[in-house]
Amino acid sequence: MNSLQLKAKEEHRIQKGHYWIFSNELVKVDTSIPAGTICRFETARGQVLGTGFFNPHNFRSSNC
Repeated sequence: MNSLQLKAKEEHRIQKGHYWIFSNELVKVDTSIPAGTICRFETARGQVLGTGFFNPHNFRSSNC
């Protein structure tokens, strides 16, 4: 499973229940990941926040 890491201090909104992770909140956006791929999202410290679908075209990922 692909893992995408958020920048430092970007996890608070997600931890409070927001459904989207935006590209500017990630350390690196891997556009080689195909649309619809389920990815794991982690804090800057490596704590797993959840999983979601990657969309390289609209780049918003749903937190499950």
